[in-house]
Amino acid sequence: MYKLPGVIVIAFLNFISAGWNLLVGMEEMTKGVILASWIGPSGHTHPSPQMIAGLRAAIIIFYLVIAAIEIILGVGLFKLMEWARNGTVIMTVLFAMRGVFALLSSFPLHLNLSVILLRVGLLGTEIVIIGYLIKPRVRAGFKVTRTRTASA
Repeated sequence: MYKLPGVIVIAFLNFISAGWNLLVGMEEMTKGVILASWIGPSGHTHPSPQMIAGLRAAIIIFYLVIAAIEIILGVGLFKLMEWARNGTVIMTVLFAMRGVFALLSSFPLHLNLSVILLRVGLLGTEIVIIGYLIKPRVRAGFKVTRTRTASA
């Protein structure tokens, strides 16, 4: 079965993104340990340590779930599964929307050219990925071949 080179590149990008999300999740774990050591025992009546720990746990779980989804989508893209193409399009649209929001919300606050160029570059890459995956020729490469079982 012929695999489209662009699909292989997108699958590798999914794996790279999953690795990045795992690293960010591990960084959040490290920050949580450091914060817990600074705050000290949670015998205080102030709810801040518990709230910080809960927020850190939610952030860690979020990044680990995103990494798992990206790994599953990457494997599915390698196998040319239609659900992986659809999932990648949906995830990329969500990340593109987040990128537009981040670009517009940070623009008036600080004009750091490198951050703006990075965000514009990522947004452009996401748009190219979406455009590539919805092309009819690429969609045809993901046609699901279903095997029918004989009824008795």
